[in-house]
Amino acid sequence: MILATHILTGTLVGAKIRNPFSIVAVSVILHYLLDSIPHGEYLNRKSKFAKTWWKVTLDIFVGLLLSGIILFSKGWIFEKDMLGRIILAILFSLLPDLTTLIFMMTKGKILKSLYRLNQWAHGYTDDSASPEFTFKNFRFEFAINLIALALLIFF
Repeated sequence: MILATHILTGTLVGAKIRNPFSIVAVSVILHYLLDSIPHGEYLNRKSKFAKTWWKVTLDIFVGLLLSGIILFSKGWIFEKDMLGRIILAILFSLLPDLTTLIFMMTKGKILKSLYRLNQWAHGYTDDSASPEFTFKNFRFEFAINLIALALLIFF
């Protein structure tokens, strides 16, 4: 999934769950469940971070902007406990992708098992490359983003 999807689902988790341990668990589990839906990646084994950093930055910016708009419109930005829970959920919603990025850059042995878990969730083997991000495979993510936005806005 693109990062904005994980940010929006993290916002939803933090808004709806009060227990911090549950927030962490649900955020990470939802990350892997969402990643199991077929989609493209703009950062994969063939790409270089130096050439795709702007996509990552834009993706995070859009996700945080949408989340921020919802936080302000619902008044949640002023609720200290709510804001802390949402930040925690967003961080743990993004953590699997962060560990994958660090592994891809460093090839560190400590993160290899987390990288393999991420690959497994995507349905990739070590020898397969993820499909490229296109607007055709974005439709699933777009639908998930709309669902997450609707849940945040109306519930």
